[in-house]
Amino acid sequence: MKRLKLLPAVVSALSLSLVLAAVPNSVSAAPGDVIYRINAGGAQLSGTPVWEADTPKNPSPYVSSGTKVAGTSNTIDLSHPSMPSGTPQALFAKQRYDPAAAPEMKWTFPVSPGTFEVRLFFAETFTGAQAVGSRVFDVSIEGATVLDDYDVFADVGANRAVMKSFVVSSDSNLEIDFQHVVENPMINGIEIRSSVAQASTLSA
Repeated sequence: MKRLKLLPAVVSALSLSLVLAAVPNSVSAAPGDVIYRINAGGAQLSGTPVWEADTPKNPSPYVSSGTKVAGTSNTIDLSHPSMPSGTPQALFAKQRYDPAAAPEMKWTFPVSPGTFEVRLFFAETFTGAQAVGSRVFDVSIEGATVLDDYDVFADVGANRAVMKSFVVSSDSNLEIDFQHVVENPMINGIEIRSSVAQASTLSA
């Protein structure tokens, strides 16, 4: 009989697969795969994979309570170079925002511990915040501040979409926290992709 020889790389890959399969209540994927997509404040949107719904009656299970939803009928400019190809216009029709400073808005995603790319999507559609300094907030991921005193309008103007991307290391719960500075923090969409370790990786 011939013996089957497994190369070290194959053995490592099999071992990794077994470890990931043993982690309960978490999502794992190959590098670059989308593992979460959330249409913050809105209905499910088509895509591969789909953008999961997060509506007032059926909020996402990943977002903290006490937040609210607002909408717009404005056409959103998707021309900013940060916007990934195929991002749906409807992603910016709704937003989830946090009207109170205590507790702050938090998103918690179960994952297999590792390195991830977190993409945050914004568009300033509220006329009351379409002036520099009218809406300012902080965002931290896994305890590290990634957006400090962020002002969407000052960054890209009114009714224009922008995406901010961060590579982070996470334990079994990837946490995204929003903090008040001026007015109310808000988010239109969240996408989390599995990634590979990079020199600029943030860690808790």
